[in-house]
Amino acid sequence: MRVIKTLMVVFLLTFTTHAFAKSNAYYQAVVTNVLTNCKSDECRKQIFEQEVHIAFFALMDAVLNKMRFELSQKKKELYD
Repeated sequence: MRVIKTLMVVFLLTFTTHAFAKSNAYYQAVVTNVLTNCKSDECRKQIFEQEVHIAFFALMDAVLNKMRFELSQKKKELYD
């Protein structure tokens, strides 16, 4: 239980502080849902893992989009 709480805090600090993060209200709703509706550690772990995957893929998508944009700018500079 302590590990799950620690992971949740680290997750919230990591993914709510960047520009592409979801709102704090969303994460509060997720944490409230986990604490009230999940009775087993397996349920909590599953929800937490899903949120981490979603946030990780959203962050990677944002990074890739930024890289694509920067590459297109470099390509423009090369041909102009």
